[in-house]
Amino acid sequence: MLHINTNSPRHAKMSLYVTSVCNLECKECIMMNMMKAASKYQMPIDEVKQLIRVSEASNYTFDFVLTGGEPFLYKHILDALRLLRASRITKSIVIFSNAMFYERLNQEVIDLVDSIRVSHYLYNDQHVEKFKSKYPGKVTVVERTEFWPNPQKPLPPESSNPVECLNPEVLLYDYNVYACPHSLSIVKKTPHQDLKLCNPLEVGFMDGLKSIKDNQHDKICNMCLSNNTVRKNLVKGKNISLNQI
Repeated sequence: MLHINTNSPRHAKMSLYVTSVCNLECKECIMMNMMKAASKYQMPIDEVKQLIRVSEASNYTFDFVLTGGEPFLYKHILDALRLLRASRITKSIVIFSNAMFYERLNQEVIDLVDSIRVSHYLYNDQHVEKFKSKYPGKVTVVERTEFWPNPQKPLPPESSNPVECLNPEVLLYDYNVYACPHSLSIVKKTPHQDLKLCNPLEVGFMDGLKSIKDNQHDKICNMCLSNNTVRKNLVKGKNISLNQI
C-alpha cells in the first residue's frame, strides 16, 4: 500500500472551485479577486477525472464542497457529480449556492449530493424558500445578509495571531491543489505572488500541504477573514452585491 506520511492525510475536506461565473458577485466575497482574475473559468471535466485517478492511486478520500462562483452556473455540474459519486474517493458532497437557479436543482442532483448549503441574502428570499420547501431534508440555510469585510492590508501580529483557521480544507483549481481555500484569491492583491501555495494534481499531491499552509501565516493569514483572530478585529456590514437582482 502507498505510504502516506503524517503531513499527508488519507482523508480531508476539499473545495472544488468549479467556476468563477457568479450572478451576484458580492462585494466582500473572499473569492472576488479570484473571480476577477479568471472571470470565465469553468473546471474541465478532464480535471475531475484526473482528480479521481490520482486520488485513487494515492488512497485518498474526501468530503467535497462545490464552490465558486455559483456552482449551478458550472456547465459540467451534473457530469462532475456523477463521476465523483461513482468514484471510490468520495465520502460526501455539498454544494454552496445562492439558490437563485432553482430550475437547475432537480431530483438527480439531489440524489447525488449529501446537502446544499444556501446563502440567504437581502434579495433571494423567494429562491431560498423554494429550495427549502421542495428539498427540506437536504437544504441548509446560512444567514449572509451581513458580511465580514476583507482586510485591505495585513493586520499586525497581535491582531492576527494565533491563527484560528475556520476553513481548514484544501482547494482544487486549474490542476493544482492549494493548501488553503482562500490563499490564491488573497495573494492576487499582495506582493507575495511567488509564494508557494499548492502542489500539482499528481499522485501524492497531499504531501507537504500542511507545511505550505504553515509557511503562509505571516503573509496570508494576517489578511484572511477566515482567520478567526482577524475576524475578531472586524465589524460586519450589510452584504452588497455588484449585480443585485
